[in-house]
Amino acid sequence: KELEIETIHHGLSYKTISKNTRVYEKESMITACYAGSLSVHKGVHVLLEAFKKTQRENLRLRIYGWGFDKRYVELLRKAAKVDKRIEFCGVFSEEEATEVYRDIDLMIVPSVCYETYSMVLHEALACNIPVVASNAGGMAEAIVHGESGFLFELGNPNQLTEILEMIAADPGALNDMKAKINHRFVPSVEQEAVSYERIYADVGRSIGV
Repeated sequence: KELEIETIHHGLSYKTISKNTRVYEKESMITACYAGSLSVHKGVHVLLEAFKKTQRENLRLRIYGWGFDKRYVELLRKAAKVDKRIEFCGVFSEEEATEVYRDIDLMIVPSVCYETYSMVLHEALACNIPVVASNAGGMAEAIVHGESGFLFELGNPNQLTEILEMIAADPGALNDMKAKINHRFVPSVEQEAVSYERIYADVGRSIGV
């Protein structure tokens, strides 16, 4: 008998999750965001290279996070210094997450490694925020290109630039995308726990426990 395989998705704490309800017009300002570790494998340098190539004045970038590699962090700050649209915002607490996600329009996940799961990616989707991510691993599995966000080739800043330019040129297109994201299901921690409980109960019954 073949094994039945069931995927139980990681649950989120919805205490700090709230829907981003912003509606966009033709000239709306777009605030893109990176949130996470400032480490080489997270690809922040790819994001900065791509962003600096954009020419849109209605596009800005906020970077949240910190890193152990001080030399790498300094290189990032030096690369961003020439572009006044880029802002390093430090770290935010779980309690501050609601405010951060409320004030952004796009989450960027530019990792150059095959991540199995991205917390900020799923938090953004739960907040009804489109995501632009590398087309590898769990990131690619979580995003439907053109519906819940966009995917670009791993480590390719030119493709990322094209996507950012496209979004900034027509911010109104995000309205349809957010409507589609709003129908996606991202489970809560409690729902994840119930799923595991059900499986253990089924196993217990099958062995007579």
